[in-house]
Amino acid sequence: MTDNFPTHSLMGLEPLVTEHAENIRVQPSIVAQNVLAVLSGAFQRNFRVINFYSSDSTSDLNLAFVAIAKSGDRKSEVYKDICKPIKEWQGDRERSYRDELKIYETLQTADQNAQKADMRKYANGNIESKAKIEADIRASSQIEKPVSPIVMIEDTTAEALVSFLANYRRSALLVTDEGGKFFEGHSMKRENKTNSFATLNNIISNGSCSQLRKGSGNIFFENASLSLMIYMQPDIMEGNLLRSGANLGQGLYQRILWNKPPSMIGGRFMDYDQEEIAEIAAETHFKQVVHDALNQGCKWDLKPLDATTLEFSKDGRNKLIDFHNELELHNGDGKKYDVISGFISKFPNHTQRIAALLFLYENQNERVIGPEYVENAIEISRYFIDQAFELFGPEASDEVLAHKLCEYLEYCPDQSTERTKILQFGPPELRNKKNRDRATNYAMDKGYIYSPDDKHICLTKRD
Repeated sequence: MTDNFPTHSLMGLEPLVTEHAENIRVQPSIVAQNVLAVLSGAFQRNFRVINFYSSDSTSDLNLAFVAIAKSGDRKSEVYKDICKPIKEWQGDRERSYRDELKIYETLQTADQNAQKADMRKYANGNIESKAKIEADIRASSQIEKPVSPIVMIEDTTAEALVSFLANYRRSALLVTDEGGKFFEGHSMKRENKTNSFATLNNIISNGSCSQLRKGSGNIFFENASLSLMIYMQPDIMEGNLLRSGANLGQGLYQRILWNKPPSMIGGRFMDYDQEEIAEIAAETHFKQVVHDALNQGCKWDLKPLDATTLEFSKDGRNKLIDFHNELELHNGDGKKYDVISGFISKFPNHTQRIAALLFLYENQNERVIGPEYVENAIEISRYFIDQAFELFGPEASDEVLAHKLCEYLEYCPDQSTERTKILQFGPPELRNKKNRDRATNYAMDKGYIYSPDDKHICLTKRD
């Protein structure tokens, strides 16, 4: 069963995505997510787009994706193939970076030694050495430290990611095909999760971080760009949602473009005369675009960003406004998107970023984004809206309903309640017997809740 992702809306990226999906035999939506994430990571440091809702503000081009797929759905193959251009670029840059770093450290050491010698002369009464010391300091400050070649991070924690952005590079793309490692790491333990999610959300949404730490040093930075491409298995998602309390209320979850396409396991049949595609022609252009963007982006170290600004044409902006108004019409209490209101409110911004990426893939020397790119970005956004509605909406799967039940129980006295009270005071999605029973049965099967008697249910105590 093929997902209904609108590959035609990818415009110049369509051949790359469809050929990869056919070659690896995966759902096109998973390939499309990874392609957009790689482009986001490559371009996010170089370009900003004037917001359609305010000509006085801009947004960078970062995006956050999560793909939920079973073991055997070939997530790793997609990740390996699509991220190859970044890994190749990093490998090439790493060799020259080591040489540049040695030169930098040699010059720094020489300057420091010169400063020490002049300071000794000044201490011994040589007044002329004071001017020499000041000159040494100015010369030392003009020696630029080479930029770290690391753009794509594959194995990290939230804390390490923050440290990297603060000290090495203001732009990063986190890509992992083992989402459990990231979401279940030390910094994502129950006692740390809220702070970690809030920090990551602030970096993705505002590009800034301000942390006061006792003993370990304070962290402060601005103008950072962070994109995510995280693959996880369904059971990891279920466990992460159900164990974590109020994750869905966190801005980070609502800022992610979620995708859970049908598994293709059991349907990937081959013909005897069918051959693997030896080389995908669209890869050459994709690789060149990514490398060009990274070569431009590597000029920026920890300095204030001087990015190129894109803007929407009048027709393009009008289409974004129409899309925003359409979503707003169905958002709010008691309306279609009530349950996923936080997700929906962020889709106009997602859409303008996707439109900018589609545009840049074909027009890196132009600055005005036409309506055709907006139209196609809207179609892509509609796919992810449907996914969010399916995963987190009123007809959500059992694991999400169970999450809402567990979240509700966390705030009940003694983390316990009567079954009948859920119909009166529980989350809106559970105020009907069918959904309440779905949530209760699923959470009980998973061991997240237990029933001490016929009337009550209680949240299972956790270490």
